[in-house]
Amino acid sequence: LAEGAARLALATSWYWIHRMQARFLAQDDTGGVAAAASAHDLLWATRSHLEIAEYHFYGALTRAAACDSTNGELRERHFGLLQAHYRQIAVWAKSCPENFANRAALVAAEIARLEGRELDAMRLYEEAIRLARQYGFIQNEAIANELTARFYRARGFQTSADAYLLAA
Repeated sequence: LAEGAARLALATSWYWIHRMQARFLAQDDTGGVAAAASAHDLLWATRSHLEIAEYHFYGALTRAAACDSTNGELRERHFGLLQAHYRQIAVWAKSCPENFANRAALVAAEIARLEGRELDAMRLYEEAIRLARQYGFIQNEAIANELTARFYRARGFQTSADAYLLAA
């Protein structure tokens, strides 16, 4: 990198991480995946900052969403990256469950959903909601409720889906 670009690497990495977060929240899987790729190239600049946790959390959720709209090798690639994000979040959850256990549970729920392990997914969604509420991560609680609503809606459980969406 040129000297000027290197000085801007931290701000640029944060831009892409927050753009990925915004694209996920807007349900723009394609934009989220593109932002995740751009952020990945600059992770070296943000390793010791909180944004790295946001990168892995929203990167995992973005890849899980992308798995729903792709198939074949591309889906496998998204799923592999989802699992890599999960492994990092799980390490942090063991050291600091107050900050990361809710995130690990939600990402694990998405993995279980994608693998067709519906009972595991249901249990993990509930755990993610409970832990996020317990430790004051209201934004993660809302996301967990919204993803749980989508899970139930996709299976035809409209009343349950509406209740989770209302909680979100």
